[in-house]
Amino acid sequence: MKTLQSTTQSLVPIQEIIDGVIVRDDGVLCGMLLVSSINFALKSQDEQTAILNQFQNMLNSLEVSVQIIIQSRRLNINPYIKYLEEIYTKQKIDLLKLQTREYINFIEEYTSGHDIMSKQFFVVVNYSPIKTELTGLSSGFFGKTKKTKKHLNFEENNSQLQQRMSFIQSNISGMGLKVFSLNTEEIIEVLYKTFNPGDNQTPKR
Repeated sequence: MKTLQSTTQSLVPIQEIIDGVIVRDDGVLCGMLLVSSINFALKSQDEQTAILNQFQNMLNSLEVSVQIIIQSRRLNINPYIKYLEEIYTKQKIDLLKLQTREYINFIEEYTSGHDIMSKQFFVVVNYSPIKTELTGLSSGFFGKTKKTKKHLNFEENNSQLQQRMSFIQSNISGMGLKVFSLNTEEIIEVLYKTFNPGDNQTPKR
């Protein structure tokens, strides 16, 4: 009886990532946008109303399929503590040295009893070609891209995807938010951290 050996990579429904575009197993192309955040609670009532209206108008104007993803992750405070320790050792004024030590102790005590979370906001834009020729792409999920004849329609389909992404970027920017299109390495890092939530390392390429 054969033993089925499944890796995490084999369970991810992605054929390839080409030029910042995710190619799913079903041939659908996906682009990923990173969106900045705003402190909604600090806005005035009029500003909050305006933001909500703009968001509603953006949703009503959509004629394409999108996914809004909020990724929450516990913030690793150790690098910041290490940075403060370096400041502490270099501090020559006794009063400032004492204040730095008290601040370090406060941060360590507070974070030991509270989860400090960081949030990232993504918009995934999809484009489903009517007829796809993207099956059987060469190379693996984290490998380098090698174009074959089956990429013949990729440029055309990618052009359609980029038009959709530009439209959505423009609408989100109109809300006063910053929007960035992720490249291949950035998408791989997001996916790696999604499937490896306990790993703070950058994936090997």
